[in-house]
Amino acid sequence: MVPPGEALGVCAVPVFLQEIKAVRIFIAGEFLQEYWYCTDTQGFTWGYHPPDVFKILLYFPETGAFLTSGVLERYAFESYFHCAVSGGGMQVQASYDYSRGLPRAALRAALTILLEAGLALLFGYREKRQLLLFAGTNLITQGLLYISLYLITYWKGPWAFWFWFVALELAVFILEAAVYSLLIGRCSRERQPPGRACRYALVANLLSCGLGMALSRLP
Repeated sequence: MVPPGEALGVCAVPVFLQEIKAVRIFIAGEFLQEYWYCTDTQGFTWGYHPPDVFKILLYFPETGAFLTSGVLERYAFESYFHCAVSGGGMQVQASYDYSRGLPRAALRAALTILLEAGLALLFGYREKRQLLLFAGTNLITQGLLYISLYLITYWKGPWAFWFWFVALELAVFILEAAVYSLLIGRCSRERQPPGRACRYALVANLLSCGLGMALSRLP
């Protein structure tokens, strides 16, 4: 739900109906036979196929006055707007919270590094340079993964997130396996078989993928 005073992709004409404020919806001048009642403490949400271009028209039954916004456009899959009325005019601003996923991303990155560091010890990787290789590679791949999934969710929505989550996790595994296989020997005092580094990358990314799916379900 959108908080009071905000609207999601709305092309709305509020009208006075039986002394109650209601929202009547039009697209290209065609009435959709739908009403939404609005109060001072209730926001308005158009969550299914909202228009890409729209206006907001407010009606005040106490005075019979109307206020209309300029032409607005959806800027993301979930577009949030804050509508405020003051001084006889309406101000509408985009109100997307761009930082809302950062705490979860930081938590995932920290847990992933700790998880894969513990797994590295189980695979026999105990040298400082080896652990730094794994941690540094993880920071880079997790950062790229977060940025990619953030942009995909921003533009395409949650269903696209799940499809690309699996695809990008596979890409991360391939990248990390290649990096570990090429560099693990340079970070070790003794000869290291590349196959063990690939197996480590596979198990580590399976665990990381499970962790990511669990964290993505958090509110």
